[in-house]
Amino acid sequence: MANPEEASREFSEEIKREIAVCRQPLRDFASNNEDRQGFARSPRLSRRYEISSEQMPVPLLISMAIKLLLGCENLGRTEKLTWEYPFLFRGVQCSISFEKFGLRLYVEERPEGREVDEAGVLEIQKKLSAASRMMEKNLLSLLCKEAVTAGKVTIPNLYYKLRHMYEYFRNLAEAAYAGEGALAQRAEESGKGTLLAGSLTKFMAIRREGLYATLAMVNSYFSLLEHLLVLSLPSTDFDPSKESFADFIGLRLFDKYDRALRGTNAVKVQQLRAKLLKIAETWRNPYSHGGFDKMHHALGFQLEGVGVLPIGLSAIGRHPEFHVFPEKDQGFDELCSIFDEIDEFLTLGPLSASMKWIEAGLDVPLDSNSLSYFRCAASASPDELESYITTMSEQVDLMANMDF
Repeated sequence: MANPEEASREFSEEIKREIAVCRQPLRDFASNNEDRQGFARSPRLSRRYEISSEQMPVPLLISMAIKLLLGCENLGRTEKLTWEYPFLFRGVQCSISFEKFGLRLYVEERPEGREVDEAGVLEIQKKLSAASRMMEKNLLSLLCKEAVTAGKVTIPNLYYKLRHMYEYFRNLAEAAYAGEGALAQRAEESGKGTLLAGSLTKFMAIRREGLYATLAMVNSYFSLLEHLLVLSLPSTDFDPSKESFADFIGLRLFDKYDRALRGTNAVKVQQLRAKLLKIAETWRNPYSHGGFDKMHHALGFQLEGVGVLPIGLSAIGRHPEFHVFPEKDQGFDELCSIFDEIDEFLTLGPLSASMKWIEAGLDVPLDSNSLSYFRCAASASPDELESYITTMSEQVDLMANMDF
């Protein structure tokens, strides 16, 4: 029988202490690693119980509790089953598994001798649930911190969610500038005043909605770009054993840009950076900070005998809100052109291998083994990279469907 202390031997003393505390609800439990059959896919006599998602909503926490707190061993995957852990409860053989339709608890059926009755089954579930809640409250943050420090992280791929958000606002701005936005239609339906007044009202509505959608588009694109720079780390020389991933995450967008593209096509990288910086200073920053920018252009200075003048008077012609009539061609089209240029650079430039991985919808692991496999495939040939991505995608699908 395995010693539960062995399961925590690789952790820090602080984590070991918390594991000992979280183990307390499981005093009546023990590992049963001599059992290599389990019950889920075995002909052995047992009673099976479905565990509701309300009682144990996160199966991974149960897996962690059984493994870390008791030192139980996973029997491995099989058809429509992700994991199964045999264990003992008051000397009776049991197991818990995660199957296609949820968690299942198995209790040995004994023709004679000691058994676990229905009250005991409920007790098993309550104690496992209590231990998992304690782990979530007291242990997960410590485990997370240690894993991030060691670079053992997987980055969720939100590429399509963020890109669709950006495209939504871009399409919204297109429709607004074409006079097909909600505000323009509302102005038409109101039909108040003279023909000239009505036309002016519609023009102003087009301008306002175009501006609103464009600002949302800019913010969405910057969010998308920052996400891509993080997901693209495997295509850089980033080494999680020497550099802090947490520190990288905490960098500002342009610092992430500089680090991710360090040592690449310097001229093109700097050209695109300058364009992005101009967009940030003109479109994003003022509206992301309550309407204020670093140059205080939103403020007015009081000149006696004249009135209040904007501090950025000389640059007012370049301000997004300066023009009375919609200036789609001057501002919006230029923004779209720059964003398309950056997209092309990411797809075809030094981060192209990562972009192929990202576009496949795969999450990005940063542990040393995963980085090594990816970089080996990326440096071999485009066909080798495509084959590796296809293989990993198929594995993800198998995991999702439990087709083992």
